[in-house]
Amino acid sequence: MHATTRPGVGHTAFVFLLWLAVTATIDASAADGPAQRLPTIDDKTNGCQRAEGYFNFHLDAAAGTVWLEIDRWDDDFLMVDGLSAGLGSNPVGLDRGRWGDSRVALVVASF
Repeated sequence: MHATTRPGVGHTAFVFLLWLAVTATIDASAADGPAQRLPTIDDKTNGCQRAEGYFNFHLDAAAGTVWLEIDRWDDDFLMVDGLSAGLGSNPVGLDRGRWGDSRVALVVASF
């Protein structure tokens, strides 16, 4: 036999307080003024080194980031990973220059 319980007063109060907090946050953020615009690709990649290939990318060596330009949506491509550096020949398997797995990948837009 399976018994179910109805939410008590504590549960109802919690849900109401959660709703109140979310509503207050939304109202407060709306009162901050007009929404700021999103940065453009040129804004984000200003000062980066650009490299062209199947997917173009921008390297920001100072920040240690790579920005990938994806302009081929819903198109299969081959993805292969590997190690340019490693521990050498060892039982862990992190060998220098070792090729990893290969797979067919797909980039799907979700916005």
